[in-house]
Amino acid sequence: MKPSRDVAPFLEITNALGYNAFQTAVSCPIAGVAGYGGAMGPAQFIPSTWKLFESRLKNILGHLADPWSPRDAFMASGMYLSDLGAVGVSTSAQNKAACRYYGSGGSTCSYSKSVINLKSAIQNNIDLLSS
Repeated sequence: MKPSRDVAPFLEITNALGYNAFQTAVSCPIAGVAGYGGAMGPAQFIPSTWKLFESRLKNILGHLADPWSPRDAFMASGMYLSDLGAVGVSTSAQNKAACRYYGSGGSTCSYSKSVINLKSAIQNNIDLLSS
């Protein structure tokens, strides 16, 4: 996590949830990729980004959201992707939103390509089961 941006929010989040900040798992930096690591939980939220969704999540979920809880994390992930423009079936919009979610901001990141490919595979399985 970027020290000047994310340490204070991380400490706030872990404290509010009753977690020991020094024993709570976060991601490590990825070799060869710019960034800091420090993403939280299954949806890999950076602490300062998670803070943007706390009140909305609490209003929807009825409790203080936990980025390490799959239910809470993926509710936030869906909200974030929607906010970033991944609405409807436009692959272009979903691609751009996935890039922005990852932090690259562009529309041609390898991360989004893997997300779009996985989404297509999952949808194909859903379609197969629905027929």
